[in-house]
Amino acid sequence: MKKVALFCLISAIILMLTAGGTVSLAANVISSVTIVNLDEPVVGETPDYSWNTAETRGFRVATSGSSCIWYESSDGVNFKQMAVNVSGSSRPRFKLGYTYRFETVLRADEEYSWNLLKMNVTINGKSAKNVSISGDMCTIRKEFGPLDVLMVEKVTILGIDGPVAGEKPSFQWETLEKDLYTVDRENVWEESTDGKTYTPMATDGSAVFTSGRYYRFVAGFELLSGFRWDTSKLAVTIDGEEQGEVKLENDKLLVTLDFGRLDIKVIDTLTITSLSEPVFDNRPDYDWGTFEKTMFTAKDAGKWYVSTDGTKFDLMPGAPGTSGTSPKFKMDNYYRFEASFKANTGCEWNLTNLEVSVNGNTVKTWEYKDSYVKVTVSYGKPSPRLIENITMLHLAEPVIGADPDYEWEVTEQEGFVVRRTGEWSESENGKEYTVLTPDQGSASRFKGDCYYKFTAAFEASKGYAWDLENLMILVGGIRTTDYEFRNDMLFVTMDFGKLVRQTVRSVDVSGVNAPQAGAVIDRSYTLTGNANCEPDNASGLGYWFESDNGGATYTEMSNGATFKEGCKYYFMVRLVAKLGYELSGQITVNINGNRADSRVSLTDSGERIAEAIFTFDRLGGGGITVKPAGGASSFHTYTPVKAFSAEVTLTGASKDAVVEWFFCNFIGENTEDTAFATGTKATIPGISSENTGIWYYVKVVVTEPGDAKAGSSAVIPYALFPEGFVEGEKVTVSLKGRDWRVITREPDERVTVEAEITGALGDVKVNWYECDQNGNPKTSSPFAQGTSATLFGITEANEGKDYFFLITAEDSRGASFTGKFVFLYKFTTKDETEEPTPTPPGPWTDATATPDRGGKTSDPGTPTPGPGETAEPSETEGNGGKGTEGMVLSPLVLGFIIGGAVVVIAACFVVGFLLGRKRRFYR
Repeated sequence: MKKVALFCLISAIILMLTAGGTVSLAANVISSVTIVNLDEPVVGETPDYSWNTAETRGFRVATSGSSCIWYESSDGVNFKQMAVNVSGSSRPRFKLGYTYRFETVLRADEEYSWNLLKMNVTINGKSAKNVSISGDMCTIRKEFGPLDVLMVEKVTILGIDGPVAGEKPSFQWETLEKDLYTVDRENVWEESTDGKTYTPMATDGSAVFTSGRYYRFVAGFELLSGFRWDTSKLAVTIDGEEQGEVKLENDKLLVTLDFGRLDIKVIDTLTITSLSEPVFDNRPDYDWGTFEKTMFTAKDAGKWYVSTDGTKFDLMPGAPGTSGTSPKFKMDNYYRFEASFKANTGCEWNLTNLEVSVNGNTVKTWEYKDSYVKVTVSYGKPSPRLIENITMLHLAEPVIGADPDYEWEVTEQEGFVVRRTGEWSESENGKEYTVLTPDQGSASRFKGDCYYKFTAAFEASKGYAWDLENLMILVGGIRTTDYEFRNDMLFVTMDFGKLVRQTVRSVDVSGVNAPQAGAVIDRSYTLTGNANCEPDNASGLGYWFESDNGGATYTEMSNGATFKEGCKYYFMVRLVAKLGYELSGQITVNINGNRADSRVSLTDSGERIAEAIFTFDRLGGGGITVKPAGGASSFHTYTPVKAFSAEVTLTGASKDAVVEWFFCNFIGENTEDTAFATGTKATIPGISSENTGIWYYVKVVVTEPGDAKAGSSAVIPYALFPEGFVEGEKVTVSLKGRDWRVITREPDERVTVEAEITGALGDVKVNWYECDQNGNPKTSSPFAQGTSATLFGITEANEGKDYFFLITAEDSRGASFTGKFVFLYKFTTKDETEEPTPTPPGPWTDATATPDRGGKTSDPGTPTPGPGETAEPSETEGNGGKGTEGMVLSPLVLGFIIGGAVVVIAACFVVGFLLGRKRRFYR
């Protein structure tokens, strides 16, 4: 045998060499072909051309135009090729009893060859024995058949929802064996009124299951070609359960699931909802509803009846079946409502225990007659119509200086009348109010720092009532809930609270035409920005003043006057505050961008007026100008009582010019005939602290010898404390409910203290620092902000030790209005009265504003002397600074006194020690 095999191998090699081929003994020999995913023939199906092989390289399909060729034979001997690439109904299908052959030709790729000795070919895991090789071609064939019929043993139906009264039948059920049969889904639901004769239910969504009727589910299943029903084993399951009647009609399987009769629903309740009760001036309601809409049907929209005496009722027009327009309900008539209802198919009334309600209220007046339940509801006289809204418009809010508004409007006038046009009441403390009357004139005008309320009264008209639970009241677009009902009237109150004074601090004036020789004076000007001021006269014009003696005296110019060469001029504006604003103390006025001299004064009528003047240089140039030295516009002193030095700078004056200082008023009128000083420097009398912030004036007059007109003058203001200070207003700081000491009796107790701020305007910034006894903060950042602060706890080891804290308060006016306060904090278990009471620490406990010399408050770490702290006495007289007498100790002198006392005490101690040095001292 071995010799035969060896001979065959040698012969094969010789044949290949003779044919010009080569023998490859490498790994490129193809020994297997694995065909997978080939659908084997099934009756009624089409041939499969989409199979593939497990091997991905080494060969390819060589069959022209297709992956394979299918042949069929009716006798199993003679085969003919089946058509390829045919679509539609002409596509060839496998037939019952026929035999089929699968054939494909594979071509080996270059550098690959077929294994001539042993080829392993499988199709869907089964060996294919009909394999032939010729050169690089490998032909594979496999026969199937003859084909037999497949038997179907089961039908599985899922998702059938049983009948529910009032719901629609579902056609969304499914089957599992979709590839075995087709399903007849038409008319699958049938209904019957007697359980015998059934009619199909509509499939357009209009059908509804009804109580009392019979229902069944019917579906037909028809097998595809090549399948037969196995009647001996056939099982039908519906939703996992074998049920339903099954029968065959002409090879069509019919499955019927009988649900029987839907039970009759008993109507236990009849609930009428949303029926509007009779309300005065409303119309009858025919648009009501019921909860049980699927169980019974209303005969119509109901009927309303009216009676004048409550006994005989007549049908009101407007309901279905009547003509005319529905009349409105009247207050003096009686009314009732009737409606009839019939049970729907499959439903019946529980006439024994039927519960009838209307809008949640039980109704006993119903009867059953002629298959209808008739409900009657008696209402008597109608309810009043509720008033839910009051909208008050155009009520002017309180503005300082304005008259109270009594001319306002309401938008909803129907149903009520205004009984009182309104009362304005005023209070100084926000508690006790006094009614203002329109005939009080200016006395009834709104004032700053007072509280105001407005109250109006309304009365409901006949047939109307206030809806006090849901009443919406708007006053000027703002809702108010401050109202009450008394004496048949509704009183509405609007609390406007406190009117806070708004002080005008600065004004900008523009458009002032500078003097030009020969030009006619122009008195017009413009207030720019949010001035909150207006001219004091109706014309809105300013005032021009002229001086032909270099500014020594001025006279007011009349309309039409012209400017002259060599003269000096100043322009004055007089302003009054607009409503809601006021003038107080000093005001800053800029004219054409330059700071003017300004003040606030009282007119004869008691009205505050702001006056500002700006002086122009001498026309034609030259002349003499006088200004405060250093570029300031005024003189300032920062120490009360003590006289201070002032200096002016001259331009254009000769060395022989005479300089004189006079006390004067705001517009330069001398108040004393003789000069109180001469030269460019002068000592101005001191100003008492009681007159802090009040402006005084000096006039500096410069004249050249020999010519009275060759000269000039300047009116210069001076004051104690910087510009911006408001007379009678300052910020003070203290501890609320305490003196300057805070004592705690418990160790480690955290103590909360509160600052009390007075005299501040607007927003107040309060900072807390830990400091030394002179008020110097230990850190630059505050440890707390606001009107209250919590202090750290002091341990027992530090009992009796003094701690100091600084409070600073600055209001919206800035650093010129700052108050400070230093207090002592300590922990002691002893009664504080047993120890000597120390002196309040430092200069800060006066709690007054202490501005520095630049108009800004001094840094808390560098206290400056306050009023009453200078050491030098002064006795002066003069306009505006008529001086006060007094002697106060400066910190330096006080230090010398204390230091001397300490030296004396120390010397006594040394002497005593030397005299009794041999004695022992115990403590």
